[in-house]
Amino acid sequence: MTSTEAHAPASTATARSPDAPLPGWIVHGVVRAGARRPAGAPPHSRIEVGDLLALVSPSLLDAAADPARQAAEAMRHNAILAAYARETDVAPARFGALASGPAAAAALIAAEAERHAAILDRIAGSVEMGARIVLAPETSGPPPRPALSARPDDGAGYLRGVAAARDARRRAAAEQAEAVTRLVAELTVKARDVALFPPRPAADGTQRLADAALLVSRLETAALRSRALGLAETAAAAGLAIEITGPWPAYSFAEPKPAPEPAEDSTAEPAAEPVPDAAPAAANGSGDAKAAP
Repeated sequence: MTSTEAHAPASTATARSPDAPLPGWIVHGVVRAGARRPAGAPPHSRIEVGDLLALVSPSLLDAAADPARQAAEAMRHNAILAAYARETDVAPARFGALASGPAAAAALIAAEAERHAAILDRIAGSVEMGARIVLAPETSGPPPRPALSARPDDGAGYLRGVAAARDARRRAAAEQAEAVTRLVAELTVKARDVALFPPRPAADGTQRLADAALLVSRLETAALRSRALGLAETAAAAGLAIEITGPWPAYSFAEPKPAPEPAEDSTAEPAAEPVPDAAPAAANGSGDAKAAP
C-alpha cells in the first residue's frame, strides 16, 4: 500500500460538475532517491520507487479542458521540474501523464524503472539549453538583390547583368548558410549531446535558420552564454543573431540514448533472395511516500 500526505482528489462517487477537477494525479518526472526537495517548487508529492522518486501531484485539470487551466497546469508542471533541474538530475515526464492515484503512479514508474534510470544516467550533471540562429532584426528576408547598373542598350548585356545579380544572391545565401553551420558548431562544441529541430518561424515572425537543444553541464551554462556573446559580431556580419535560452529540464533528452547502429560488414554474404510463393509468416502534496513491494 502507498501512503502520502498530499491532498488527494475529491471522491468521484457523486456526480461532478463539468468543470470539477479530473480524478487523477499528474506524474511530473523522476529523480534519484535521496534528491533534496528544492526550495520554491510548487506543492507536490514524492513517492519512493526503489532507487527512484516519482514527482506527482493531484490533477487540477477540468473535464471541459479549459485552455487557461491547462496552460496553468503546464506552467506548474514545468516549474516543479525546473526547480529540480537547477540542482539535480530530473527525467521529465510528458505533460498530461495521469495516474488514478499515488499507488498507480508508483506502479507506472516501477514498470519502466530501468528506462528512467537510463535517462538519468544520460543527463547526469546536465541541463538543457536552447541555441537558435535567426535572421538579425534588420534582415527581413533573403540577401538583397544587388542593384543592376543602368540598363544596357543591347539585350544580351542586360541578361548578363541579371545572371550576375542572381549568382551574387546565390553566393550570399550560400555564405550565410555556411555561417549558420559554423556558428552551430562553435556553440555546440562543449555540449554532451545535441538535438536538432527543423527551424520554424517564431511567434513574432522572426525567421529561424537553426534550432538546437544542447545537453550541457550545469557548470558550462555561463560559458555557453559567454561563447554566444563572443560570436555575436561574427553572426551580425552575416546578417544573423544568436539566441540562447535555458537552463531547462532536459525535455529533448528524456529518452535513453539510442544504441549506435552496427557498422556494415562489407564482407558479409548478400541476403538470400525471397522464395517465390512462400507462405507469409504469422503476425503488441507534499509528503514523501514509499511504494509497497
